[in-house]
Amino acid sequence: MENRSVVTASAADSDPATRPGGPTGVAAGPRRGSVCALVLAALASGAVQALSEGELLGDLPVVFSVARMPQPQQEAPGMVTVLDREAIRASGYRNLPDLLRLAPGFQVAWLRGWWGVATYHGLAGEFSNRVLVLVDGRPVNSEYWSQGIDWQSLPVAIDDVDRIEVLGGSNSATYGTNAFLGVVNIATRAPGESPGASARFTAGSGEGETVVRWSGGNGVVAARMTVGWRAGEGLDDLRDTWRSRLLNLRAEARPTASDELSLAFAHQSGRAFEGYATDVFNPVRERRTANQVLQLGWLRTLAGGAEAQVSFYESIDRHADELTLPLLPGPVEVNTNRTALRRSFEARLSGFLADDLRGNAGLEFRSDALTSLMLFGNPDARQTRTWRAFGNLEWRAARATTINLGLMAERVSLTRGTLAPRLFANHEVAAGHMLRAGLSTATRSPTIFEARFNQRTTPSGIPIDQLILGNPGLKPERIAAAELGYQGRAAAGSTQWNLRLYEERLKDLIVQVPYNDATVPPGAQAYTFANLETSRNRGLEGQVAFSPMAGTRLTLSHAAQRIRQHIPRVAHSAPGNATTLMWTQAVTGAMDFSLIHHRVGRIHWLEFGDDLRPIRRTDARVTWRWRDGPYRGELILAGTNLFGRYDEFRAPPPPETHRFGRRLTVGLKVDF
Repeated sequence: MENRSVVTASAADSDPATRPGGPTGVAAGPRRGSVCALVLAALASGAVQALSEGELLGDLPVVFSVARMPQPQQEAPGMVTVLDREAIRASGYRNLPDLLRLAPGFQVAWLRGWWGVATYHGLAGEFSNRVLVLVDGRPVNSEYWSQGIDWQSLPVAIDDVDRIEVLGGSNSATYGTNAFLGVVNIATRAPGESPGASARFTAGSGEGETVVRWSGGNGVVAARMTVGWRAGEGLDDLRDTWRSRLLNLRAEARPTASDELSLAFAHQSGRAFEGYATDVFNPVRERRTANQVLQLGWLRTLAGGAEAQVSFYESIDRHADELTLPLLPGPVEVNTNRTALRRSFEARLSGFLADDLRGNAGLEFRSDALTSLMLFGNPDARQTRTWRAFGNLEWRAARATTINLGLMAERVSLTRGTLAPRLFANHEVAAGHMLRAGLSTATRSPTIFEARFNQRTTPSGIPIDQLILGNPGLKPERIAAAELGYQGRAAAGSTQWNLRLYEERLKDLIVQVPYNDATVPPGAQAYTFANLETSRNRGLEGQVAFSPMAGTRLTLSHAAQRIRQHIPRVAHSAPGNATTLMWTQAVTGAMDFSLIHHRVGRIHWLEFGDDLRPIRRTDARVTWRWRDGPYRGELILAGTNLFGRYDEFRAPPPPETHRFGRRLTVGLKVDF
């Protein structure tokens, strides 16, 4: 339903002349000037966003994820990168984390062929839990992943993704805990859109994919169903093959002109190998996952265009992992099996309060339960409950000035209550040129792992010589951020840029520290968690898109960032500079190609990760399209990391060598 709001509201809200309060001047057209001078200035300052040609040459897109209401991109309270269908298709990427390489400030790596890590502004290892990820407005950060993301287990097919909105910066004012450093909202296609069926087959370099999708409707009821199978051999020097299958169903019904009912059901199951052949305490074995979600919604349109919405979802994440440890007096069977259950109920009201004032307000209750005999020492579930009240206001204070105010009041049962306000002002200094300034705060509550971990023995009662104990007295992590932004366009929209200068001050960061008391056995090492660290992050990041002629698109993204922290590995947990250059070219009406080059500076992945040398990577994609009556087809040749190999997440020596080599695939997509 949240994706529906974007679609239905975009036509009116993207045209400032139709918005209450009068036009802003954007629709009058861009100011003429020297294209070369503007491009050089933009390239010298920052970076680029992957935009479709329609967005490059027409109006800026409407975004929904920042304030949970449709806003023209230039009026949103923050810098938003929009990866639309055309950008996703042009990239050739078939994994969600890889798509985030196109957003400035994101760091992406593959710990294993099935284990992707994506974070924003560093401070992360294998569990990236300071970025909130949503699918159609539903958080998918999982307690069984320590509030991180199991990307390969998400029951979402790339072909179903309509767009990805990436907010650079905190947004606890709208989404609460976990929206600490950034927010990624993955919006899928509306049911009934692109009616008919399609099938995609991809193979090559140890990878394979089959996806079949059907969509249709009759004006009252619309539905979409997707079935998919995927498999891969993983990184070059590891035994980390994986396979996965998914079912995704989404339906909407409009029983009256004022009511819309929605239902979404998704299921994923998969198997993957992890461990090392030479590590007796982490041997090669097969892990299994099974995840499913049910989401229900009701939206009613009220008088004056206001909307009332009620939604509920339940998600279950299951993880099975058994291994044999060579302990004395004999081998011990150990499992780290765990199950996470989440239920959420939310009510929200939105609409115009006056001609120049609109907003929304809502309440949410969420419960999380995590069960794991190994991690908590008994079979009982560890639970948390979260209560939230939130609101956003957008005030057109003047013809060219928009003020955005957001506030979240939240109480997580593991810790104390928090408030997270946000204040932004966007001012149009000239037609097509917008300045942005804002202040925000955010929090990240401790996870169940950090607060309740109690790993003292194996499930059979044998003591462990390395204990990890939770700390129920942890406080929420806090961040206060300030930013200045400039979004503009020139030359009839053929050049666009969006820049962000920021400073983030982080306090009470949760870190793992040694622990000792009378309950720790002699000779054992024990660790717990504590609020000990602070950090100050500063940087400049942005986006520039340039279309010098029809059929040509050049995009450049760059992020320059510095982390001031006394621990060297934390200070280097984000690269000082990272650049992505993307060139998309239409050769004929039936053929186009794209080239993407990534240049990422030195980075130290935390926790299980290593200090990695700078990375240079070049990806390419060529597509041929054809049509035969009702049938449409695409043949896609894609190459990833065409030149050389580099280390992902970990560096040599073996056995923990995580090398990423050349990948070549061929794909066939048919619509009928």
